Amino acid sequence: MSHNHSGNAHATLCANRNSRIALIFVALSGMGVALSWRSLHNQDPVKIDMVFLLGHLIAIAVLIQLFVTLKCIRERLALGLATAKLSLGLFSGLVPSVVSPTSRLVKVGSLLLWVLAAILSISMLASSLQRQKPPVS
Repeated sequence: MSHNHSGNAHATLCANRNSRIALIFVALSGMGVALSWRSLHNQDPVKIDMVFLLGHLIAIAVLIQLFVTLKCIRERLALGLATAKLSLGLFSGLVPSVVSPTSRLVKVGSLLLWVLAAILSISMLASSLQRQKPPVS
């Protein structure tokens, strides 16, 4: 029974088939790129509070649940990149003394992870739009 439920959830949430879901992937990864780009040019140390860290933990848990539900490789890769980025942010918030010396490298790595997720999201959007086109006769 859970396998059938998982299959139904995937059919509903598949970004390769559903352009609305693919648009959500594109919007969220685009926002991640913009925020990472902005922080790349900020020289001030980031001050992180416990609510921010709790938000990271909740987001990571949700992404992992989606990762288990979704079966397509591009979806899983995009979710994995987002999870890696959020885990990096969580680690840098919990242990700032370790991350501070490599702050620039961490910021560039964060931007690259979001850019890769955005590229994958755009490819999923293109795939979903292509599936919706009626065949040319």
